Amino acid sequence: MSEYDKNNDGLPFIEIWNTCIKSYETIKKHYDLSIFNKDFELTMKNSLFSKITFYSQQLHSVNLSYQKVFDSIFLEYSEKISHNNDVKIIESFASVVYDVVTDYKNVMADHLVRFLKDLKTNHFRLLEEYEKSDFNISKKIIEQNRLALKYMKEINNSSIQQVSIAIKKRDILQEISFYSSYRKKLTKKNVYYIKSIIKKLTGEKKNLKIMLKNLINDDIKWLEVYKNLLIKRKLIKFWKKHIHNVVYLKNNMIFDLENFVDQEVKIFSESRFFPILKSNKDKRYKLSRIRQIINYEFDIPIDFYTSESYKTDKSIEKEMNILLKKKDKIDKLVFVKKDTLNEPSKIFNFEQSIKLAQAEVKWSDESQNKLFSLFLSNKEIKVSRLEKNIKSYKKTVAPLLNYFESVISSHENAKQLLELETVKDIKSFRKLFAFKEWSLNLLINLSRYTSSKSSVSKKLEIDYLAALEFIRLYESLSINIEKMFLPYKKLKLGEKFKLKFVKYHLNGAKFLFVQDDNSISYEEKKEILRTLGNISKSFSSSFIFITDDLKIINELFEEVYFFDDFKLLEWGSKNEIQKLPVNPTIAKLYNPEIKIPNFNDYYKNNDYYINDSYIQVKK
Repeated sequence: MSEYDKNNDGLPFIEIWNTCIKSYETIKKHYDLSIFNKDFELTMKNSLFSKITFYSQQLHSVNLSYQKVFDSIFLEYSEKISHNNDVKIIESFASVVYDVVTDYKNVMADHLVRFLKDLKTNHFRLLEEYEKSDFNISKKIIEQNRLALKYMKEINNSSIQQVSIAIKKRDILQEISFYSSYRKKLTKKNVYYIKSIIKKLTGEKKNLKIMLKNLINDDIKWLEVYKNLLIKRKLIKFWKKHIHNVVYLKNNMIFDLENFVDQEVKIFSESRFFPILKSNKDKRYKLSRIRQIINYEFDIPIDFYTSESYKTDKSIEKEMNILLKKKDKIDKLVFVKKDTLNEPSKIFNFEQSIKLAQAEVKWSDESQNKLFSLFLSNKEIKVSRLEKNIKSYKKTVAPLLNYFESVISSHENAKQLLELETVKDIKSFRKLFAFKEWSLNLLINLSRYTSSKSSVSKKLEIDYLAALEFIRLYESLSINIEKMFLPYKKLKLGEKFKLKFVKYHLNGAKFLFVQDDNSISYEEKKEILRTLGNISKSFSSSFIFITDDLKIINELFEEVYFFDDFKLLEWGSKNEIQKLPVNPTIAKLYNPEIKIPNFNDYYKNNDYYINDSYIQVKK
């Protein structure tokens, strides 16, 4: 949980915006774009056009007023500097430029954020309108009637008995599909879980190898670790050998199998090697005996589990065969149709009602198109003027900044002036206007789209979705918009976490692992955890906080998991564990006066394996 980017000049907005663009495929799943459908597109364009016109007028007013301010500052200081370019005058100029441009930047950002908020509100309002629109209702009725007509024809061309049998066949096929899917999922989950066990054992084996290198001068411990290393190798082979014999274990029996194997290994390791390790024989003899015992005596009987797996497999196969026989029996049935005089007339009347509904939808579409075309030329003129104004907004502050930079670079004390904090901040202003540039471009592209008959382009769709997601993030973060345009190095730790962590959630992270950093204060940790909780709630995701700070654990968490060297020692309610810890190591944590053996040969590492059902996540 180290402090992020102490020297990072990057802007949070640019990073978050780029993440929104790159996460287009993920974001698209969370937003309904049916308002872009052809039958509602004109309504949506008209609604968007009115929003764009309203906000462009506001932006025009803001830029006109600030243009006058910038021009007056330019005239005032160009006059002063032409007569006296003393450092104090330049510093005063820099201070004025910084204040007024910062104010302009914040006012523009505020208006553009309001535009994006309104865009999001309008999007969901239009979705509700679309659901209730005559077009959509008529479309749904037509689709439902087509489906009803299809079944009417099928019934008319068959018998009631045949329809009943067809439904039975459908149900049988669904059952077959269920058993097939269940079998595949069972296999997939068990194989995945066993592979996670193998992966964990491989990590433990690697750690034991490192321990061997560090225990050259201690024969007793070296032999103990070597014995454990050989057992780990044997265990890896054991799981690889039996992986396909236990793939059909159900009802969490795979966990029982893992516990059974661990228990057998523990008994084997503790009982079989104690006499050898404690004997007075030389190291070579002990090594030879350890190898012999592990190679020839290590055997874990798992017949019960392989038998259960086999029974499950055969049980599924038996059920599927019974269902297949039922299906084959149905397929061989022959039916004779009996004509009904009323059915053809009913079908004809139903077909006519569908055609009438289609004609109404077509007429409505054509009427809307005519109305849209009637005002199109007027819209195009407005958009042309609007686009011209928006392009001029991009240059509002440019002359003043250009003049300021030329004054600084041509000054005899340029080096001294460039070191001033205010001057450095002004130099970064161009980058700070990235949000304005992007928002104005979005405004132009949306205005072009709303004043044309063309469908939405892929690029505009990406920008539109990114805008919706960006403003959603901004609202969920509860952070001042100005913070988005300050370099990371100028932000507080909590603000950095808000802005930095959000991109992991955007990328679809299921779990976020946070490693505690004891260099930061308790209050900062509390703020970070509060922020993480809010972000996780907004994105319906989870985070896992890894710490050895008991104060944080006791005050801020309800559910806790204690790990040591890959092993989960204890877990559950924090209050219950505090009152009555089961594991002696955890008891020692809460009560240091308790005496437990001190195992100095424990090897510590920074790998964490979390098994949630069949899911394994490694930090």
